[in-house]
Amino acid sequence: MRSVARSLLTIAVPAHAALMLLSRSASCLHRVLAAHQGPNSLGSGKTRRSSLTALVPAAAASTSGMLEAEEDRYDGIIVKPDSLPADPGTFKAALEESLQAWTKQGKRGIWLRVPIALSQLIPVAVEPGFTFHHAEKDYVMMTKWLPQTENTLPPNASHQVGVGAVVVNARQEMLVVQEANGPLRGQGFWKMPTGLVQEGEDLVDAVEREVLEETGVRAKFSGLIAIRQAHGFMFGKSDMFFCCGLTLQEGSDTGQQLKACEREIAAVKWMPVQEYTSQAYFQKLPAAYHTMMERCVAWAQGRYRGMTGRVFEGSASRPRQDLLLWGDLDDGPAAAAAAAAAAGDCAAKVARVADNGACDNGSVVEVGEGRTAVVAANGLLN
Repeated sequence: MRSVARSLLTIAVPAHAALMLLSRSASCLHRVLAAHQGPNSLGSGKTRRSSLTALVPAAAASTSGMLEAEEDRYDGIIVKPDSLPADPGTFKAALEESLQAWTKQGKRGIWLRVPIALSQLIPVAVEPGFTFHHAEKDYVMMTKWLPQTENTLPPNASHQVGVGAVVVNARQEMLVVQEANGPLRGQGFWKMPTGLVQEGEDLVDAVEREVLEETGVRAKFSGLIAIRQAHGFMFGKSDMFFCCGLTLQEGSDTGQQLKACEREIAAVKWMPVQEYTSQAYFQKLPAAYHTMMERCVAWAQGRYRGMTGRVFEGSASRPRQDLLLWGDLDDGPAAAAAAAAAAGDCAAKVARVADNGACDNGSVVEVGEGRTAVVAANGLLN
């Protein structure tokens, strides 16, 4: 570092350029040290990203005016937002040099995250063809596809995710609310507690949170009753709605007072299930909603279990948590009867094959010693 600083001071260059070179040299040294200390030595505390990306060789970044960046697993580039120069002219020169080098290297998609504090760089990035991908409250993500081929970068998130809660007490009453704002405000319609899933939040946690926030009731996720997908919602996004069944925590049925969220909910109460589903508003809704309400009633009456959920730790590629929803296997009398009927149908087909050597197209039949065969289009066994 001392030799680098000494050589910089002997060259007649503008002060801001010298400072920028010093910063890049220090950053380079920091990365070299980090390479010997392990993936967590940079102090970010985030291990997921390091498994998805690889740092560009430090020598390339320190001996040129290129932007500091990381390589992703798809031959793309992720520009490091913390290294972006604030001066548009300096940024333009570095971006042009970087794009030329990345094109020669055969790189494909370029991801450029511009913090709101550096928004003056956005028009500069637009000039060589960067376009908006998505935006958050403190940054905008821009992308550019380098090859002269179809752009295969993944699009921005296409769906918002909502949850609804069916909470029923021992008296077969459903927990319902009236909205203080929104499209149903002032219509006298009672609805289940609903809300949007927050970033990084499991829908199981989201539905429990919404119930507590809107009604003051503590309830635990018990099963997934139905999923509804629809399109054309806010800003053209699609919507995924997960209708969930929740079980009251001990003492919540009688010992906990209902408390409406003042900023969102006008009223909250327990309502008989049949009274809830017979509201005039429901008669206007499409058939999909009636089918979902039928499942809600069946779940409240114990006639429908829906899908259960559980969070699993870890994956094959990186540390993470996965929420899995699945339905239980039906090993009851009805399932046994269906299996017996299927076995009987298979036996009949085997008999037909034995008699005339033909069977229905696509049928799977037993041909002896536990072996099976598929019936071809001509009715003969393959």
